[in-house]
Amino acid sequence: MSAQRLDGTALAKGVREKLKAEIDQKLQTNPFFKPALAIVQVGERPDSSTYIRMKTKAAEEVCP
Repeated sequence: MSAQRLDGTALAKGVREKLKAEIDQKLQTNPFFKPALAIVQVGERPDSSTYIRMKTKAAEEVCP
């Protein structure tokens, strides 16, 4: 068995594209469907704030 290198960026992009297609399909059958992202942050760690900004940006790409 040989090792296989994975491209995390490409995998994440594929997941977001698939999710966007699923959301678009749901919106066609139910125009009132509104997905949302809820985040609860305890404290003010800079690295956590950065992570939250990245996740918010990814969510906006999927469902503007």
